[in-house]
Amino acid sequence: MTKRYDKALTLEEIAAIPDGDINTDDMPELGAEFWANAAVEPPRTRPNIRLRVDDEAVAFFKANNPKGYTAQMAAV
Repeated sequence: MTKRYDKALTLEEIAAIPDGDINTDDMPELGAEFWANAAVEPPRTRPNIRLRVDDEAVAFFKANNPKGYTAQMAAV
């Protein structure tokens, strides 16, 4: 799109843009070769588990990242 916006658009504002107003010149066409090799893959999921962890360990991870401490613990 050639139009510049002063702020980031919301999803609703993006959805309201007519398809004809979207410039797709820089996007390559997806030909038959792409679709011949395409495959649907299910999303990766993680198992839900219960784990007992010492209070000190939880406090350590919460101190570093209070809202994302469980993801940080899973990454260890």
